[in-house]
Parts: sequence; structure tokens; C-alpha cells
Amino acid sequence: MQKKYTMSKKNIYILSIIVLCLIAMMIIQFAQFSFSSDTLISKMISDTIFRFLGSIIFYFIIYTFGHKVLKINRPFLKSFLMIVPALLISINNFPFIPLLTGNAEITKPLDTIIIFAITCLSVGLFEELVFRGLILFFLLQKLPKNREGLLLSIVISSALFGFMHLFNIFDGANVGATLLQVMYSFAMGLMWSVILLKTKSILLVIILHSIYNFTGLLFPTLGTLTNKYDLATILITTILALLVAFYTYKLYLTLDPKEIETLY
Repeated sequence: MQKKYTMSKKNIYILSIIVLCLIAMMIIQFAQFSFSSDTLISKMISDTIFRFLGSIIFYFIIYTFGHKVLKINRPFLKSFLMIVPALLISINNFPFIPLLTGNAEITKPLDTIIIFAITCLSVGLFEELVFRGLILFFLLQKLPKNREGLLLSIVISSALFGFMHLFNIFDGANVGATLLQVMYSFAMGLMWSVILLKTKSILLVIILHSIYNFTGLLFPTLGTLTNKYDLATILITTILALLVAFYTYKLYLTLDPKEIETLY
């Protein structure tokens, strides 16, 4: 006699939460709620709620699959020291020189900046859960459990993350700027993937991603920014990028495919 499959209470709860989140996302997407008389603030709030709901869905999918990256698995200080070079990359995305030379200015009030910071957090949370928490580990499970499979998993998941930014063209983004964004998003994806696998925690990568978005998009979104790529900025960014790329490569070489298998 064939055994009937019955869902556990925990799985029923998880499925119910996912369905409720999907319904809420559909309502937000199609109802066109106005959360503020300021259209920018209203859109940020709407997009943030949408991403947080999506993040809840992917959190439970990752939890159900048993991927052990949803908490800090190493001593915090050790993990933090490990991400310092990547943190410098995120901080360097801030236009320090344009700000000092009067080429950058914030025109929105503090409450809008706080909303924007939360929006950046929602982007980092959602995209990391999807591309690093789910897609990367799906590839790690499907591809050979060796150094080649590890490299392919990192590269493919990062490439998908980069190509995802091509959709910005449909929102009216400049083609050249979008292609540049695809390339550096791919590079950032490589770095964040290695850091995730080394620290065994997606939380730190979410923080890095959120800071990177906040520092890079704050002035273009909530103010004005001209002459962003001055010679000094280009030199500092290039040198820092090369140093951190070398650091990331050395960190990648210390990854053990067998040890990574314990994460899923």
C-alpha cells in the first residue's frame, strides 16, 4: 500500500506565510498605493515593502532547503576582519572628492535619507537571498563537488546577478552606464560569493551590499552629483579594486569544496 504524504505543521505554516506574502506583493504591485505626496518617497516605500515581502519568501525557501547561511557561523570578530577589504570597497563608492569640491549635494531632508537607507537595505537583502543564498547554492549542489564546480558556481551566479541589471535599460537607463553596471555588478558578485562561502554567513554580505548601494546612489537619488569620476577618484578606486581583487582571489584559494558541502 502506497504511503500518503502529509505536510507537517511547520511546512504548512511556511507555505501559508509564502502565499500571504505573494498575495501582498500582488496587491502592492497592482493597487498603486500612494504612501506620500512625494512621488519619490512613495515609490521607495512601495518598492521597499515589495522587496521585504519577497525576502521573506526566499528566506523560507532557503530555510526549507536547509542552506546553513542564515546566521553568523564563525566568531563575529574573525568574520568582520575578513570582510574589511570588501567593506572598504563599499565605503569607497561614496563620492568623497566630489563632496569636498562642491560637486555633490543632498537636497532632500533627513527623513528621506533614512527611508532611502532602508530601501538600500531591502535591495541588499532581497538580491543576496536570491543570488547568493539560493542560486549560488543550487549551483553548488548541481555542479561537480570539486574546485572546478566551485568556480563555475561562483562565476555563473555572479554573471546572472550582473545580467539582471540589463533590465534597467527598460526603465530608461543609459545603455553605456547600464553595461558598465553589469560589469561591476559581476565583479562585486564574485567578491560577495567568496566572502559568503568563507564566512558562512549571508548576513555580512547583505550589509556589504546595502552599504555599497547606499554610498553609491545617495547623491544621484537624493541630490546632485557632477564630475564623479575625477582623476583622483579613478586612481584610488582602481588601486583599491586591484588590491581587493587580489585579496579575494587569495581568499578563494583557501575555500574547501568539501567544507562548503556542510552548508547545504
